[in-house]
Amino acid sequence: MLLSSEVDSANFMIPRGIALLSKGPLAKHQDIHQICTYFRQRGVASLLMEGSPDAYFVNAMQSASAYAMELRCAPDEAKVGSFFRPLQDAVSIGDWDHARRSDREQRTDCLDHRPHKLGRRLPG
Repeated sequence: MLLSSEVDSANFMIPRGIALLSKGPLAKHQDIHQICTYFRQRGVASLLMEGSPDAYFVNAMQSASAYAMELRCAPDEAKVGSFFRPLQDAVSIGDWDHARRSDREQRTDCLDHRPHKLGRRLPG
């Protein structure tokens, strides 16, 4: 019961987040992380309920893709790479194209003397 409500909640929120994302860069960079969290929530709950990794893979890919899309559109000051769960989503399913794209688009410098990303790049 709890897992199905997690899926229902994500199914309710994801279309609203995608509608915002489709209009261009999000007003707050945290919004993309929330959208990605809903994809992850739906994927993991579906995996646990169904016992099949298919839904997890699809949702992890959608999380990684949404994050890469936002990074392409977002202004530089909003590209904070310290939140890397969408990148982990891509890596967890072997989606190296989205992982590299997210890695390329993230900031590599500091803002207000706080590092936002390690200076290392993914291979390739």
